[in-house]
Amino acid sequence: MTITYIVFIPGFNYEYNRSNFQQQRDFLDSCGIPYEMIKTKGLGMVEDNAKIISNRLQDICKLHSNIVLISVSKGSLETNLALNQYLKLSNMTSIKAWINTCGILNGTPLADYWAKPIRKMWMSMGLFFLGKRDIHITALLNNLSYKRVKKSYSTLPVSNIYTVNLIGVPLGKKRNKIFTEPNDGYSKLVDEIVDRGLTITEVGADHTFENIDLNIRFAAILNYVNSKVVALPNREASTIIN
Repeated sequence: MTITYIVFIPGFNYEYNRSNFQQQRDFLDSCGIPYEMIKTKGLGMVEDNAKIISNRLQDICKLHSNIVLISVSKGSLETNLALNQYLKLSNMTSIKAWINTCGILNGTPLADYWAKPIRKMWMSMGLFFLGKRDIHITALLNNLSYKRVKKSYSTLPVSNIYTVNLIGVPLGKKRNKIFTEPNDGYSKLVDEIVDRGLTITEVGADHTFENIDLNIRFAAILNYVNSKVVALPNREASTIIN
């Protein structure tokens, strides 16, 4: 029997927000579907987390033959770097699909916005009063800078990995005013899409997918990915949405 193994890659500061996939992990527990979440550093540097991801994926690929990656936001940027720069194709044959959720694949213009001296000072003060005094604000903002990331990393499709892009398309006031292009509040929508991948849009949702039942979306996408790429028998694939 073929079993799909789900690997979650969390997002920015995931210990304190929805990007830790807790709801989805609880859902998979209830379905008896095996998974794990790679424990990156919530406020860590992109390159450091990408190395953590690539090292763990090498081990996972030795244990499982049908792996589906699910990443979100900053975790997608780190996943892209791990797949395209730190992992060899020979080490990725077990990775069948990648679900890229609201991935800030080219960083975020918000980092450049907050990098201005006065704004950065206010952010530093806020983090200080929240007890987060070990964070190097300048390094973190530079690490997520749209200007820097767009030049430094290539968002390339990996030939043997089927990619699904899930993005929110907010309407009206949910769009961030510092952008001139369609965006979800954190990134331009066009920068969240891996070329040659299937793209699914959630109209009305923003980057956080707040008040959206993601379990329904992930169940449908996982069912599709299983039948399309992993090729589970119908009986097994259907258990994902039961």
